[in-house]
Amino acid sequence: MKICRNYSVWLILIGFFLLLNSKLYSQNQTKSRFIGIPIKIGNIEVAEFDFEDQLNWFDAKLACEGLGKGWRLPTKNELDLIYRNKDNIKSEFKNGFYWSITPTGGDIGSGHWLQDFKNGELFNYKYSVWHTECNVRAVRKIGK
Repeated sequence: MKICRNYSVWLILIGFFLLLNSKLYSQNQTKSRFIGIPIKIGNIEVAEFDFEDQLNWFDAKLACEGLGKGWRLPTKNELDLIYRNKDNIKSEFKNGFYWSITPTGGDIGSGHWLQDFKNGELFNYKYSVWHTECNVRAVRKIGK
C-alpha cells in the first residue's frame, strides 16, 4: 500500500513538472515569435515583429509587458523614431495605426497617441481605448 501511494505521488510530481515545463516552453516560443532579433535604434530595442492581431490599448500594454525584461509599448516619440527608421528595419510594418504608451492628457484609458505607419501622421486619439484595436510593436530601453 505504501509503495502504491509513493508511486502515485511520483506520477503526480512528474506530471506537474512536464506541465510546467511545457507552459514555460510555450511562453518562450510566444515571446521569441514577437521579439525575434531586436533592432537597436537610438537608446531602444525594437521587437522584430508586430503582435499578430490588432489589440485594444489595455491588451496591447499587457501583451508587451508580458514579454518580460522591460518590454513595453513605445512612447509617442519612440514610435515616431521607429516610423522614421522603418525602412532600415528588415521586418515589415503594417499600414495603419500603432499604439503608444503616451496619454493624450486626462485619465489613463481616456486616450493615447497613435501613429499611422502608412503616412507617418501622429494622431491624438481621445476616444475609448477599450474598443479600438491597433497594431502593436514592443520596445525596451537599452542600458540603464
